[in-house]
Amino acid sequence: MELCNRAVEKTNSVYQHIHIKLQASPVANADETGSNQNGKPEWLWGFFTPFLAFFVFNKQRGGDIVEKILSNFRGILGCDGWATYKIFSEKSGLLLQRCWAHLIREVKKNCKDVDGLNDAYVWICSMFDEIERLRKIKSKKIRQKGYEKLVAEMGQWAQIYYVHDGMKELVNKVRNGKEFWFTCVLYPEVEPTNNAAERGLRKFVVIKKIIGCLRSEQGKNNMQVMLSVFQTWRLQGLNPYKELRAIL
Repeated sequence: MELCNRAVEKTNSVYQHIHIKLQASPVANADETGSNQNGKPEWLWGFFTPFLAFFVFNKQRGGDIVEKILSNFRGILGCDGWATYKIFSEKSGLLLQRCWAHLIREVKKNCKDVDGLNDAYVWICSMFDEIERLRKIKSKKIRQKGYEKLVAEMGQWAQIYYVHDGMKELVNKVRNGKEFWFTCVLYPEVEPTNNAAERGLRKFVVIKKIIGCLRSEQGKNNMQVMLSVFQTWRLQGLNPYKELRAIL
């Protein structure tokens, strides 16, 4: 533990620098996963860019955690449908990109091979295919027209399937996403899914299954710092062992 503490003390400046660079990024993805300290539930939040990973523990899944971490962020945030991101977007006036992987999974679960609803799943998949096609087009004018058409089409989808049994909750999720389902059409640098953030959290999920829970505030701090610097180094193509040894 003392070795870990000293390593974290030496790398804390790197951790803070990652946080600063994250807030200056044009695009970021965020996600959260459950954790606990001695059996008390908490959450690990992860914020990612193609070359940065920043982790922080929080006692709540909601609240102002996103606002605290991204207080100076002025880019576009990829996320799932958790209300915390929507609140942050409304307060800060920033664009979101809602995750299509989540949406397609939910629509598939509710609609595929269900009488009267299978077309809803096929339609959603065709919209995603159109998103992928438009993102490859260089002309902003063509993408803008495609964006407007897709926003209107999603509204039609929601209106048609809202009246079906068991679909109201799902349709409300779609409506809550509004135009943020299609931000990636106007800004192709943003991915249509939040898979990057989910992959980023996976290492901690594996660790959690092995160790069960964290035991102390110091242990949580060590975990969030070392996860951040190690994963950032990997994303940048650096060797974590060599980088840590150079710092120590």
